[in-house]
Amino acid sequence: MPDFLKLREKLHDVLDPQEQEPQPSAQSPEVQAIAAPEAKGAQRSPEAGEQASESKDQASSGQTGSHVSHVVPLKDRVQSPHTKSERLVAIERIMSDRLGDIYIGLDPASQQAVKAAGEDAAGKIEQLIEEGKAAAKSVLKILQTWLKKIPGVNRYFLEQESKIKTDRIMAVVRKTRGEDA
Repeated sequence: MPDFLKLREKLHDVLDPQEQEPQPSAQSPEVQAIAAPEAKGAQRSPEAGEQASESKDQASSGQTGSHVSHVVPLKDRVQSPHTKSERLVAIERIMSDRLGDIYIGLDPASQQAVKAAGEDAAGKIEQLIEEGKAAAKSVLKILQTWLKKIPGVNRYFLEQESKIKTDRIMAVVRKTRGEDA
């Protein structure tokens, strides 16, 4: 018998196991239980393939069916990032103004530390504004503490920048309160 006929018979035996007689297995019951679902998946009929494609079509069109099992539970989904208020964005923009060259000159670890401290400081300032306790002195102190975390900053530059930024942030506070800017 030619080789391709032997291969055809083997393929037929593998693809159509219903015609074969069951053979005794030397596997343990646990292994058989695990292997059984895999064997069932290998015995797919053309009708099963059509059902699977129909369920995929239903899932992609937004329809739900009893066959759809790939839906991810809500608790496993990624949380959306928190959005920043316009005021917080304005505060962060004021704080980062005129510091671009200094920030770029920092090493990546220092950049991360300064960025995290700046976001924290901006959050504290916005919280003060929300509570109605935003005084120039407290905003100045928060800004000075943040600017001190930037390595290599001149003390006089720190004082000058923190005062300028405090004045600009207090203008945002007055605008929030409805006072003349």
